[in-house]
Amino acid sequence: MKSLIQIFESLRILFIRSNLQTRLAMVFCTALLAVGLGLLVQNANLLSNRMEYLLDGQDFAPEQLDQFELAFSGASLRNYERVGNRMRVPASSKDAYLKALAQAKCLPVRLEQDIAGSSDPLRFLEPRIVAQERERKERIVQIQNTLKEFPFVRQAVVTYDEKSEGFSAEKKRAATVAIHPKNKPYLSRTERRNILRLVHMHFPGLRASEIALVDLGLGETFTEPSLGQSDSLWTDRRREHEEDLKRKATELLMGYGDVQIVISSEPVGPADLVEKPSNVSSTGSSENDPSPTLIANRKARLSEFVSTNPTPQTPILYSSRIAVSIPSSYYHRAYRQTWLAAEGNNDPANAGNSSDGSDTSDPSLGPTMSAVASHIPPITQRALEQIKTQTVQAVREKLIPLVANTWMTSKEIESRISITDHFDAIEPTPMASSPWQAATLWLAESWKTLGLFGLVMLAMLLLRSVAVQKANGPSLLDLREQAPLIESDEPLLKPSWKLHEKIRSQPEQVASRLASWISQN
Repeated sequence: MKSLIQIFESLRILFIRSNLQTRLAMVFCTALLAVGLGLLVQNANLLSNRMEYLLDGQDFAPEQLDQFELAFSGASLRNYERVGNRMRVPASSKDAYLKALAQAKCLPVRLEQDIAGSSDPLRFLEPRIVAQERERKERIVQIQNTLKEFPFVRQAVVTYDEKSEGFSAEKKRAATVAIHPKNKPYLSRTERRNILRLVHMHFPGLRASEIALVDLGLGETFTEPSLGQSDSLWTDRRREHEEDLKRKATELLMGYGDVQIVISSEPVGPADLVEKPSNVSSTGSSENDPSPTLIANRKARLSEFVSTNPTPQTPILYSSRIAVSIPSSYYHRAYRQTWLAAEGNNDPANAGNSSDGSDTSDPSLGPTMSAVASHIPPITQRALEQIKTQTVQAVREKLIPLVANTWMTSKEIESRISITDHFDAIEPTPMASSPWQAATLWLAESWKTLGLFGLVMLAMLLLRSVAVQKANGPSLLDLREQAPLIESDEPLLKPSWKLHEKIRSQPEQVASRLASWISQN
């Protein structure tokens, strides 16, 4: 809910700060989206009789397609199409065609098992332990089938076990994946990590350290250590550093209006490990000496260990970048202040006020300055570019101490500060003196937007007419001249009807299943 409020507030601020043409374009786009959604909803029922490939477009042998046609004929289904090695059926009655294939025993073995298991009307009466075990087996089979589709896996075996001790809600879990590589002697590190992530994704609550991968090519077992605590520590420390840096930058740029600041930081390493190239090691040899020593190798190993295992007390050095966006109204305000200051210095009556260092843009300085402020000439492009250059230089000088580090050159420091500007409302738009003038001004500014909106609406109406014509199919005259009308396929029976027929035909079996479910749950 909080994120939705933030998004709505951002859109409201964007709408307020936009000019008249941008607001009209946003309103027309919103209306266009609403009209498009309405047309889609209206034509949803018209496009419901589309054709769809059977079994996700699988290719079948001609003998299998002949068996499919016999099964459809036996079930009085005639709205199918044979396209090459595939079969197309109506999407609205796809279940009826699958049921006909299942009754004729023409489905593939794997798909037939899935349909047989899911079509049992008494499944909801089975015990909870049996349902969990069945779901676990289905999940393991799904993982194995997914792993077999990997190009580097020849065979995969997945085992999973969990148990709870006493009244503890936490369960002990363990998963093992045995992989026989394909066309290679062993799996690479990236391939092992992808397999472990796949297994971890299919079992909620399973930690990464509880998954073991057995590479049958090497005969070794690999596990992925849990790095969540270390990663969260790095993330929290970096977020705190970025927030502190943004607060300092906001305080430095307080007088520039509604400034937008974005901070991005990357950890370089612990601060006590950063040394200058000219430092000399404890053995008396410089760091540039190519001859390795035991102390230097040990120091490198310790540095790597410390850098990969952070603690809350470890000082971390960050390399930061700052992106600043200055509102365009600040440039016009700075131009006004500069022009008034120059006029105040030229006016003897306000010479004393300007020498005090007070704000010359305040109209309370005197009647002379108030009269002058109403006749400020419009800003030129040259003056605007000059003010932008001065502002960028001043902002860069204020932000350099926040991103400067000892090993950086002046060019690297300047490249880490990006300064742009964004448009905001400079002054309120003057209203016209009469409604006719207001309408004329609005048409003069928005005729292009209105023309574009009209063209888009015309295109949508043409597309809608084409879609409706295709969805409606042949006319009544064509249907009278053609063969007999197409018979509509009968829908499948609802699960409640299946259960009612099951109780009527086999009451003893239903009663035994219900009694076992009540006793175990």
